[in-house]
Amino acid sequence: MVARYDSGVRARSFADVKRAFSTFRAGEGASTDRPGAGERRAAVAAVLRQAEHGLELLFVVRAKSERDPWSGHVAFPGGHFEPDHDESLVDTAIRETCEEVGVRLYRRELLGTLPRISPLSPVRVNAHSLVVSPFVFAVRASSDSVRERDVDGDVPRSGFASEASGWQGNREIDQMFWVPLQRLAESLVQSARNRQRASGHSMVPDGLPHIWLRDGAPPLWGMTYRVTEILVDVLTASNAADSAIADDVAESVADHR
Repeated sequence: MVARYDSGVRARSFADVKRAFSTFRAGEGASTDRPGAGERRAAVAAVLRQAEHGLELLFVVRAKSERDPWSGHVAFPGGHFEPDHDESLVDTAIRETCEEVGVRLYRRELLGTLPRISPLSPVRVNAHSLVVSPFVFAVRASSDSVRERDVDGDVPRSGFASEASGWQGNREIDQMFWVPLQRLAESLVQSARNRQRASGHSMVPDGLPHIWLRDGAPPLWGMTYRVTEILVDVLTASNAADSAIADDVAESVADHR
């Protein structure tokens, strides 16, 4: 995949994000329909908020648990499709985000859909049979769609990442923090240029790209890294209608399967 974000993030508002996705061809994997019987499907929410310096993206660090194959990883909020509770994969992303971090999302705030993807987890049994659909949402601080203590408040605007105000963690999520898209793009560019594959962290297998988002958190790598890279690519492309973007995204996803 050719990095298109050298010049920085072009999307500065929710309206910019919607315009980018209006011409982005996410392909077959963009379906929001209800999964068929027997399909192993999950959904994650890439949540954006507006800050003074531009858009910020929400990340979490999953709590350590022997039952969670992604224990302790940097991730987006999300989880498995539950047929008794969810009508579609969008509902899955909305429900899981509320359950995990208390952020309420709404369909009307859905900005776009990214290609479905499978975790790159060769050591995890049946990991490749799980298909994950990423959805991009807006969250507005002035609405009732978020808990005030989790998103609003006196949150530091300097530094690479800012902790969600008042966040205490729970049995599923240890950390919740926001990262400016501009700085995220700069970090992805640096990672691509240096091609430094040695992680220095036991969590990341040798040969896989990764970046560090903040002190006290593990590196971003694997499926969440790939989803982040695709999202930033869509939002920084000089021409969102360029069909080459979709080709690069498809190539990126295929290369990591």
